[in-house]
Amino acid sequence: MNYICSWHVQQNLKKRFAYLNRGNDSEKKELYTTIINLPYEEYQSNFEDSYKQILSSIHISKELKTYLKNKYSDKKLWVKLFMKGKFCAGMCTTSRIENKHRIFKRY
Repeated sequence: MNYICSWHVQQNLKKRFAYLNRGNDSEKKELYTTIINLPYEEYQSNFEDSYKQILSSIHISKELKTYLKNKYSDKKLWVKLFMKGKFCAGMCTTSRIENKHRIFKRY
């Protein structure tokens, strides 16, 4: 099973939802923070609640909701709470993925 780097997922989320972080609307900014923190969520109930809150928001377009639904289907590959249940020699970060990519690039 190949994991997806949580940091890279977060960077992609930041780019796609940057419009929420502009201006003075505190509701949109809070929603943006909720979205970009999804990859690092440690508790399933919090992750599910955040995901439902995001999908129910009027500030998210239908296309972006579809994008999030697709990401949700692969959540076990990029969300910290699902990854830490796998054997990883005591490392609960996705930095091991980056190290693996670095090694592969050498060959």
